[in-house]
Amino acid sequence: MNKPVPHTTGYILAGGKSSRMGEDKGLKLFNGKALVKTVIVQMQLAVDKVVIVSNNKYYQQFGLEVIEDVVKNIGPAGGIYTALQHISTDKNFIVSCDMPFVIAESIAFMLKNSDDSEITMPEMNRKLEPLFGVYSKICLPGWKALIDDDCIKG
Repeated sequence: MNKPVPHTTGYILAGGKSSRMGEDKGLKLFNGKALVKTVIVQMQLAVDKVVIVSNNKYYQQFGLEVIEDVVKNIGPAGGIYTALQHISTDKNFIVSCDMPFVIAESIAFMLKNSDDSEITMPEMNRKLEPLFGVYSKICLPGWKALIDDDCIKG
């Protein structure tokens, strides 16, 4: 991978309660560094700008912009909604903080092959992976309607 895909922003969702794990999973060590750090490094190779969506002030230690969830307690949907409100670039990649095997080439591939779709995400074993995808700001009104209609819950 030579350089980031132009006009792109990457959003790392790190706002979860980590109720099953008992501690912030993005800050959990993996191979000697925080899980989120591996994701940050790969995102920085693939996109122009990286932003962390989190309510935890400890993510500021990575020197990136950190934005808080606009709607809290609805899980990753709230993080995606927050990212959608913040978007200012043509293409935007959203990923969870706990994916240490993410590679820049996969992110770039998704960005380059998303065409003009509102949302592009991979499917594996007939299951979609919404926390590794390309999102366009154009889907913000529909996302907001789902939240307002209480269709998305944490």
